[in-house]
Amino acid sequence: MGIFDYPILMAADIIGYDCDVVPVGKDQLQHLEMARDIARYVNHHYKAEILVEPKPIIDDAIAVIPGLDGRKMSKSYNNYISMFEGSADLKKKIATIPTDSLGLDDPKNPDTCNVFALIKTF
Repeated sequence: MGIFDYPILMAADIIGYDCDVVPVGKDQLQHLEMARDIARYVNHHYKAEILVEPKPIIDDAIAVIPGLDGRKMSKSYNNYISMFEGSADLKKKIATIPTDSLGLDDPKNPDTCNVFALIKTF
């Protein structure tokens, strides 16, 4: 049942704010498309502009947020940083991010550095 309800819940979260545009990653675009379909159907059914059909904004530079291990950030992979992380747990998680073998004072390559990829997102 959850596999059918979850997309509707996501669409309701998007539509409920009457947003014209929504920033999404490439992996979340299908949720926005479903929200647009629902809004379009409701508007057509009632012959009025009741719901806004939000358009996506995808920034290709940060379309997929890297996780602590460099893969896509996901709770499923357990490579995410929670918004409500305590400082001790946060420090422990950040210390697990793999880096290169260069010294602390050596210049790093921003294209391959996981830490830089996370900082760039913010």
